Amino acid sequence: MAHEKTEPLHPSQARRWIALLLLVAAMLAVAFYGLTTYNQTQRLAGARVASSLGMRTPQNAAILRTFSDEDVERVLSANPLYQRTLNVAMARHAGRGDSYEPWIAQTSRLGWRDTAALQNLIYTAAQREDFTAILNISEALMRRQQLMDRVIPLLAVMEQEPNLRSALVERLAPVPELRLSYLPNTDILREPIQLSARYQLIDSLQRAGIELSWAELANNIRALAAAKDYDRAFALFTMARPGTSRPLADTGFLQATTDKAANADPVAFEWQTMTGEGYNASTYMQDGDALLEIRWNGRGVPVFVRQRSTAEPGSYALQIDGTAAQLRPLSAFSFRLVCEEAAIPFRRIESEAGLASFVTARPVPCSYPLFEVVGAVQSSRETFDLIISSIAMTRIASQGANGG
Repeated sequence: MAHEKTEPLHPSQARRWIALLLLVAAMLAVAFYGLTTYNQTQRLAGARVASSLGMRTPQNAAILRTFSDEDVERVLSANPLYQRTLNVAMARHAGRGDSYEPWIAQTSRLGWRDTAALQNLIYTAAQREDFTAILNISEALMRRQQLMDRVIPLLAVMEQEPNLRSALVERLAPVPELRLSYLPNTDILREPIQLSARYQLIDSLQRAGIELSWAELANNIRALAAAKDYDRAFALFTMARPGTSRPLADTGFLQATTDKAANADPVAFEWQTMTGEGYNASTYMQDGDALLEIRWNGRGVPVFVRQRSTAEPGSYALQIDGTAAQLRPLSAFSFRLVCEEAAIPFRRIESEAGLASFVTARPVPCSYPLFEVVGAVQSSRETFDLIISSIAMTRIASQGANGG
């Protein structure tokens, strides 16, 4: 699969990257657990709201000062392996200016038990630029479905650096549950560098022999298509659906019918059917065949069906298949390829019985135009019911300006 390499970060970029990483780590706030119990251990554990090393506020310091040295020593003596209270004690000492490194070492040896402790381990690992530790802790949080809204943006930042991306591939490759927790989260991918890094992460997983599911890929296809990166979007699409026809996919509507039955939302390169006032387009199975049906009251000029095609600049022929009775209302509908700067209509030509053939009125000027089925302006209020068994498009030699 062709893909663009991401250059390693320059030192100035690295410093900004580390600053961002620390900022994200510092934002790992945890939920408040009130001091409502009588037991000193429970009271100290309940103070984890104030234990974030990345959020040393006067309010947090005040909470930690409510515990005396004797209280803390008594709790730690009774429960030396309780990570939650150890973490709060560490934050209390750090707030007084003491080094927290000895506490970090002891806390780390207790595994991945407490979310508040893990946030502090991430914070201190970021300060040390210990990205292996960050990946270890992030993986632990993801396995427990903890702080997902904070861990996922952190890992998305790490995706952008090639060496860290390789380490992330190693973590995700053997664990489908982690991939399913991470890869569909694309709301954070807003910049081209983020989308490029995500594509390369997925490409690396594929090259490592991992067969990714549609659930892991669909949102990434949507994100790339929304950014108009259709080359990469289609590369991911064919990763999940090898053998996809071009320039129109699913010409016989079988995938669209399957997706409809599964209540799955379409992505780019799939059929999108519309419903509105006075019209309805849908796909369904009948006697083992998938069909597209468009019902319309003849009013307006609605778009009934569309698909992002993989057509390149040039001229195209279109064939619409169905029985003579099914295609009888065809003259009330029109077909076009839509670029940003122009809509290229198809004009009908002579064809065999049972087929309706069209060619583009002029060459298409863009790549990946949107194919649409639309209503033609009607002079009467007749109702139409069109049934199509397939729509196929092929590249042809360029036509002249008059279509001849």
